[in-house]
Amino acid sequence: MQRDRLLWYVGTVVVLVCGFTHSAPVNPNPNIPDVKENTDPMDDNFLSLEYKKYLEEVVQLLESDERPQLLELEYREYLNQTIYILEDDPEFRKFVANLSTEEVQSGQIAHYLQFANKQTRTKLDELKRLEVRRLRDLHKKLMRETADEIRAGKRDPKDLPSVDSEHMDHSNPHTFEIEDLRKLIKKTTDDLTNVDKKRKEEFKHYEMNKEHEYREKLKHANAEEAERLKKEHEENLKKHKEHPKVNHPGNANQLKEVWEEEDHLDPEDFDPKVFFGLHGEKLGLCTGY
Repeated sequence: MQRDRLLWYVGTVVVLVCGFTHSAPVNPNPNIPDVKENTDPMDDNFLSLEYKKYLEEVVQLLESDERPQLLELEYREYLNQTIYILEDDPEFRKFVANLSTEEVQSGQIAHYLQFANKQTRTKLDELKRLEVRRLRDLHKKLMRETADEIRAGKRDPKDLPSVDSEHMDHSNPHTFEIEDLRKLIKKTTDDLTNVDKKRKEEFKHYEMNKEHEYREKLKHANAEEAERLKKEHEENLKKHKEHPKVNHPGNANQLKEVWEEEDHLDPEDFDPKVFFGLHGEKLGLCTGY
């Protein structure tokens, strides 16, 4: 089971990255079943009741024009493929099996890239070259669009676009090295921390709005209505406090519970790759497992 630690971390990462994506993932491995199209990302097996209610109410925001800023990392496909390649390397997997989550997130795991086999390194080199090309093409596209906007008087000539490329080492555009993996993990961790921070702020704002609405209704209610509102409010607060702890989406115990209870599979045979293939869309995954 220790061999799955790296994939486990990335699975949790991608849960946050992808959010409410509705596109079917590409499956690079035909031996892993494709994700079913009609799964519900609001399934009670994965979300606590309170958080589920919150997500249902803000889903329009998440799918609005603000969604890319909140949830989408430009380099997520590069991240997904990097981890997929590394996870398939038995030597690399053996060396990182006992690393803690902190060691992975800090980028210390990158130093073990030296133990990856030649085939893995070749795949990573090609993957990096493709990502460098994508970034260059994106920069050219943005510059063309900017030039058109400047000519049309819609943009300040001093306001030039920039491409976020901190997830790789640009001093060497040809090969994937330790510094590339370190930067990729650090960038992902930093970006997801910011995503999580914004989500928590929005959840806090949502709770404050609920309390404000309750107080406003109370002001304009007659004695009978006020009594009913107070009773409902107290019951909701009580339910919230007494609601049993539900593992956060992506939590290891939560996913293993689903593996055993919903999929009726042996817990000793738990395989994150197979799990994410079966339940990827339900979790909002876009890994391609």
